[in-house]
Amino acid sequence: MTNSVSAEEALAANLLVSVGDKSTEAPAPLPLPPSSGLIPEEKRGLLGLRNLGNTCYLNSAVQCLSQTTQLREALLGGHLDHSDGRTCAVLTAFRGLLSQLWSPHSEEAPAPRNLKAAICSGTSGAESIFAGYDQQDAQELLQALLEALHGDLLRKPVEAPAEDPELSGDDKCWRQAQQRDSSLVSDLFQGQLCSEVHCAGCTATEQTLELFWSLPVPVPSAAGPLPLESTLEAFCAEEPLEHGGWRCTRCGAQSGSKSFRLWRLPPVLQLHLKRFQWRSPLPSSTPSETPPPKVPKVAAPQEVPKIAAPRPALPEVKESRPEAHESVVPGEIATNNNSNNSNTRNPSAGLVVPGGKMLDLALPWDQQERMFNLVVGILQRIRDSPDDPKFRSVSSSSEKLRRELLDLRGGADLLLWAGFREAEGRYQAGGDLTADLVGSRHAELLAHALAERDRIFRKERDARIEAARLRELPTGDTGPHLRRWGGLLPGFGRGAQRLFSFGGGRNLECSKVETRLTLEPDDSRPRGLAPLGLGRWLGSGSPGARSQVSEYELAAVVQHIGQTPFSGHYVAFCWHEPSRAWFRFDDAGVRQVETKQIADEALTGGAYVLFLERVSFSSEPPLETEPPPESEPRGSQRTSL
Repeated sequence: MTNSVSAEEALAANLLVSVGDKSTEAPAPLPLPPSSGLIPEEKRGLLGLRNLGNTCYLNSAVQCLSQTTQLREALLGGHLDHSDGRTCAVLTAFRGLLSQLWSPHSEEAPAPRNLKAAICSGTSGAESIFAGYDQQDAQELLQALLEALHGDLLRKPVEAPAEDPELSGDDKCWRQAQQRDSSLVSDLFQGQLCSEVHCAGCTATEQTLELFWSLPVPVPSAAGPLPLESTLEAFCAEEPLEHGGWRCTRCGAQSGSKSFRLWRLPPVLQLHLKRFQWRSPLPSSTPSETPPPKVPKVAAPQEVPKIAAPRPALPEVKESRPEAHESVVPGEIATNNNSNNSNTRNPSAGLVVPGGKMLDLALPWDQQERMFNLVVGILQRIRDSPDDPKFRSVSSSSEKLRRELLDLRGGADLLLWAGFREAEGRYQAGGDLTADLVGSRHAELLAHALAERDRIFRKERDARIEAARLRELPTGDTGPHLRRWGGLLPGFGRGAQRLFSFGGGRNLECSKVETRLTLEPDDSRPRGLAPLGLGRWLGSGSPGARSQVSEYELAAVVQHIGQTPFSGHYVAFCWHEPSRAWFRFDDAGVRQVETKQIADEALTGGAYVLFLERVSFSSEPPLETEPPPESEPRGSQRTSL
């Protein structure tokens, strides 16, 4: 064995941490050659990761990224260092961990302690979520990690060249984003999506282009397995615009439909399978009165999941969101979709006051929270003592009632919505406000308050992230928002479940859609599965359609075992290119999976995040580690056509 130490090995040595921690129960690691010799190349990268304490969510995400060949090779190639004074703590820790996983000398599963500490020491908002040792959402960890790596690898903005009159609008913006906000991460994972809104009055079509790093696709509920294509069919399907939240800019019509088309496809496509729905349980005197969680259903693989309704008012056309298929109904909140509604959205959409108008509060959260708490308390007292008349009447001159409700915008409407009517200086609960209706209103208001708190939290985070991003752009440059995860940059954490316990500590119930999604077996291919063809969902005339490269092979799967994303266990299934075989990574344990068994083991009802590689990916030249020539754009920003 040579005594020389490479820069790569030195970096790994500097980042070595104690491996005395006990990992969670997992299969034994793969047997490795004795330390007296180098590990063969085809067996490198097959180490597990020690569990630091409920960190399987981190381990599974890291293993999927570790097996992404071009990401790993570029990071370990040593040509991505920056000299602009940035700390790059996450990049340094991640590269060090990769060095240990792929070192020809490593025989023990390393601990991802430095990487976890680096993620928790940042300023992205993730530090307060992933600190400690609670179980977390692996998909949210992927977001935090890739965002941090993107920030550390961000290229310096390139001066815009003279405008090419022959470039189309989407090509210009794709080039513009590469000049302003590009990195190795965006080169690999960034695609472009087109939102189309069709007016039913004048048949006009308006398009909005936006970036994505991950597609959040709905999982249809079905008794048997469905093809993976059914999730994309539901994601891209046309659906009506409802509740008057949209108006045509040409004819003024308020009826129309919306759909999504893929526009540009990335080398590595992430599919986030939205399996989780959160629901506030309806209070009732008997368990049988609590309705089961509503889950979208499809009668066939090509059918779009039916929305349970009512839906919130939709944003302006230019603020369309890929999460339009996620329903938010009274008593039910979907918080696993990383959604973030537009600033133009009616903030209290979903609560309809007498007369048919939507309740419009549009107040800071601290004021809304006091209003909601007050009305929830009133309803709770009526629910607990339905025959006591003193709880069914409140004085309109009460100082607290006026200060925290009636004198605020929408406060009186909220009381009317709850079932009270004003008469002779008092607000009196009507006779139609029965015990069942009180319970229903109580639960609906709890659910709405949680959703509103989540929306405001994400909006505030987006504003902080956007402000930080703009500070890094050239002076005076106000580039458009980025939508990497199916919305603006997401708020991390447990959404409405984690933000606060509203209404006396009531817990939300989680429903998991465990439909198995399948890919056709194909013994002629090394990976044993037929590729996923995306051509049918590419927009006509889009760059993706023109490239004629739209087939993707499964490369890795983050699998969740359990009922909520914050409990249970996470494992990863990854294609290991050096050995041309599939492996299951379960914390420190690693075992090979027969190719003919990979679909049965990986694509279960727990498959949560899929990594798919473009079929031509392996034949492409290595990614550039320096900013590309100005004539070869590889990024994009949202634009309106």
